[in-house]
Amino acid sequence: MKPNPFQRGDKVEAVDETLQGTVIRIEGSLVIFIDDDGFEYRYPADKLVRANFLDEFPRPGALIPRLKNDISRPKTSSQNRKNKIPEIDLHASALPTLPPGALPDEILRHQLNHLKRFLRQAHRKNISKFIVIHGCGKGILRRKALQMVRKAGYVTYDAPYARYGQGAFTAEKK
Repeated sequence: MKPNPFQRGDKVEAVDETLQGTVIRIEGSLVIFIDDDGFEYRYPADKLVRANFLDEFPRPGALIPRLKNDISRPKTSSQNRKNKIPEIDLHASALPTLPPGALPDEILRHQLNHLKRFLRQAHRKNISKFIVIHGCGKGILRRKALQMVRKAGYVTYDAPYARYGQGAFTAEKK
């Protein structure tokens, strides 16, 4: 069992819900936190992430070491390469270097790092439009991915429903 990564006073968000608050105490692997309305919640540490962990990522334009063999490439076929919009799939099963047995916090961090590398590549290759596949739901991955893509200077809207359902969004340069 991994040690509890949270401390009293940390801002946390639930992985599977739109719930956030401040840690008031820790009991073993349980984290007890209160929301802004004063309600107390008890969650296992592996079902929570730090609410402000995106601040730990370097700002766009900062020097970031380049990882070899771990850069997303747009999925295109040779016959319709000009008409195909690049896609990035953030499903945990689609990530190339996800360590086995990773906790939800680690998986989310890995997914967002993968998106960050894709955004660098899109900027370098002057890609003005792409699709981010995040999966069903409107959970924390969707919110954080939207935040990261918008911060990089893209406007976002829902991807074509017939092909992606509610599990993707399209990003386009302003």
